Amino acid sequence: MKERDLEWRILREMNGDGGPLGALSLSSRLGIPPASIGRALRKLEDQRLVSKSQNKGRILTAQGREILAREQKKKDTVSLAEELMDAALSGDEKILLDILKLRQLLECEAAGLCAQNAGPWETEWLERLQSDYESELRRGGNGSEQDLKLHLAIAACSGNRVLPGLLQLLLTDHNSYASFNEAARSRGLPDEKEHGALLEAIRQHDAGKARRQMELHLERVKQNVRASFAGRRA
Repeated sequence: MKERDLEWRILREMNGDGGPLGALSLSSRLGIPPASIGRALRKLEDQRLVSKSQNKGRILTAQGREILAREQKKKDTVSLAEELMDAALSGDEKILLDILKLRQLLECEAAGLCAQNAGPWETEWLERLQSDYESELRRGGNGSEQDLKLHLAIAACSGNRVLPGLLQLLLTDHNSYASFNEAARSRGLPDEKEHGALLEAIRQHDAGKARRQMELHLERVKQNVRASFAGRRA
């Protein structure tokens, strides 16, 4: 077992117990040799995550409880994200449309901020990605990977450090983004010039127009999803 993994197990055990715990007690509970437990406790004490409680053992410090709380929040976030991605992977029409509503909120804001903040280098980068997307469609591909890169790049150029991570979490796990492109392809789409007006608005630094163009783009994606599922039901 890695040292850090052992330290986390000790912290969680101490948090669950609430009272002072010594190396022997922790060794018995965790099935780890007392010497290994002792070394881990000393490291945790050096980090001020645990402290001695007279001769009864060690207890969690306020800092230790805070670290555990933050770790639990991370785990909860990952769990919720996995549930969302599993739902997207299920191919349920309502879930995909709900994801598109969230995409509209995030990506319209990203497009407007990108238009405000993108410089020459960022604009050139977006144009290269659009060119890659067009080339892939001309080769007969669905352009899913290239389309995704362009959307994430727009968020990355927004200047908002949170937006790219949120979109990547929403769109990339389990390749859920491909569901939207597959819906377009089932209708004989997508169009290689799909992002043209959006990129032109970004080049012109017209934030309002960029937001509107992104909204129109995602509305077309929504129509594709609805039409695709209607075709399956027919």
